[in-house]
Amino acid sequence: MEMVEKLPVETLQTLDGTFLEKLDVSIISKLSTTVIESLPIAVINKLDSAILSRLSTVTIEKLDISIVGALDVPTLSQLSPTILQKLEKATLRNWVLIISQMIRQ
Repeated sequence: MEMVEKLPVETLQTLDGTFLEKLDVSIISKLSTTVIESLPIAVINKLDSAILSRLSTVTIEKLDISIVGALDVPTLSQLSPTILQKLEKATLRNWVLIISQMIRQ
């Protein structure tokens, strides 16, 4: 696996998704958005929020709700009301506070 992780990103992106999901998260995060979105949701759930915010709304809405709640405000603002309602009340309160602070600035 170590040798595979040293391959250029362009080469890695051509590999089968079932193989890619076994790679380290740091390697997966270098792949294109399209390739990342083709991976199983369990693998995508492990990526950091900077990578997740690049993904489509459709993919983000499939993620674990606790991970969705940790995303930045611009990303959250693109989600459907149904998903936002699933977020914990504390997360929503934090989101409102952040938006309020952004408006004040």
